[in-house]
Amino acid sequence: MSSNKPTLYPFDSQALTQLALGSSVFIATVLAITDIVPLIPNANSAMSLAQRVAGDWAIAAFIWFLGFSAITQSLRFISRGIWLSDKGIKLSCFDRVVPWSSIKGVAVEPNFFFTRLFLLKNTARRLTFLFHFEVKNKIISELLFPNYIPSFFFSKETFDQLVSAVFERSNALPTASLPQPLPNDYAVLSIALPQATLPEGGTDRENWRRLRLTYLWLNKQKVLVSAIILISLVFFLGRKAVVYYCYNCADKAMTQARFEDARDYYQWAIKLEPTFAAAWNGKGQAEFRLAGQQSGNFSQAIQDWHTAILLKLDYAEPRLNLARVCFYRGNYAEARSLIEHVLKLAPHDKLALLEKAELDLYTGQYRQAQEEARLLSTEDVYDSKNAAYIFKARCLLAQIKLAQGNPAAAQVEIAHYSSDPQSIMRGMDITYLMMTRAQILLALGQLQEAERHIEIAMGRQPYNQEVWIQGALISLARRKFANSESRLARALAINACNSSHQEDPRFANIFKRLAKAQSSN
Repeated sequence: MSSNKPTLYPFDSQALTQLALGSSVFIATVLAITDIVPLIPNANSAMSLAQRVAGDWAIAAFIWFLGFSAITQSLRFISRGIWLSDKGIKLSCFDRVVPWSSIKGVAVEPNFFFTRLFLLKNTARRLTFLFHFEVKNKIISELLFPNYIPSFFFSKETFDQLVSAVFERSNALPTASLPQPLPNDYAVLSIALPQATLPEGGTDRENWRRLRLTYLWLNKQKVLVSAIILISLVFFLGRKAVVYYCYNCADKAMTQARFEDARDYYQWAIKLEPTFAAAWNGKGQAEFRLAGQQSGNFSQAIQDWHTAILLKLDYAEPRLNLARVCFYRGNYAEARSLIEHVLKLAPHDKLALLEKAELDLYTGQYRQAQEEARLLSTEDVYDSKNAAYIFKARCLLAQIKLAQGNPAAAQVEIAHYSSDPQSIMRGMDITYLMMTRAQILLALGQLQEAERHIEIAMGRQPYNQEVWIQGALISLARRKFANSESRLARALAINACNSSHQEDPRFANIFKRLAKAQSSN
């Protein structure tokens, strides 16, 4: 075996592929198990849950296999394998040589657990050589330091040859003492004897003492590392599963209009993961909806959205939510600033484009608003993927046509959508539809139907000042002045709570019309 030229024991491509395949199954299974919990809230049945988990498992396994294969095959190409020479052993072409004289112990041992875990064809074995550092520190000098060479990087024949060569060259055991070929479950531990004859009771006994101390230390280290890995898995993957379970429960509660439950679930997600920007944004949306139903004060929602932006500076959705509050307050300059910021971050964001169209509508730029809304409106109103965007775009187009004095054309734009709240798909704002239709019916002189629609809107969002303003206008048209006054007073109270002391200029105009109508009655 002695030669001046180093001998290469190369990594095997097929063995590395088998390792990548087995590890991908294991990793995908672990991730799939932790994914089951978050998926439960949105699962319609056990079968749909199983299909979703299977799909996620396949994607995770495929991605891990490709990534891990790329890394290991690159390692094989760059490092090539293990190098042995008369001087010592190199774990790669870039590592330093570990001299044979510093190797004090050699072991080869099977690992049946690892074999089953990664679905390896041959039993995984680990070749360990322990070497000694000559240092002044008394504790460190008593220990040997391990280097590990796993069998799953090599073909079985190559690993057997490597084991035999290491045992022979380190003087741990002569080659003849090892069975050839090595059985899969074969294990041996040996000290490495010096070249010269040992004095009786000398270095041989000292090596065994150091070997014993080293293995005691390694066993403690193994327990500690296993505990750290277990705690890490529970802490990171387990906590992640619970966080996303709470988040998905909150999303489901939002779609069912259970806003208090949604807020509580978002709050739990935030407690477990304080930097979870999406949960802060969701909590803001829940607070916004609750304010629309209970108090009309959007300060908590605004605070939550600012937190979400602080945690994720390129987060577009909370900025659009803040723009919505600006619409409610009539602060169109601030709304424009927020929307333009979002469009710089995401020029093709559909929701941002819709908000821009609505802003242009409110500021009287009807041509620009129509062009923007028309881009997002298609003939196929049954497109489920973009249904919510198409719905909002058509409502905007209806309002634009109405502002241009064409209520009949406005009616056509939203004719597809029923006024029955039960028929509205997820993501569509039924209140916005009721308000739009009420405005159109008012323009068409169908006051009774307009009243019915605006009452639905007021019932769904009692702290939305827009619905009360429209309600006041409809009551005024029906010459129910007391009703109009009470609705206008309600809108004023909401405006005072939310407008930062900036009164909507529309109120003065409505009061003037109301006074004129009452005087002529």
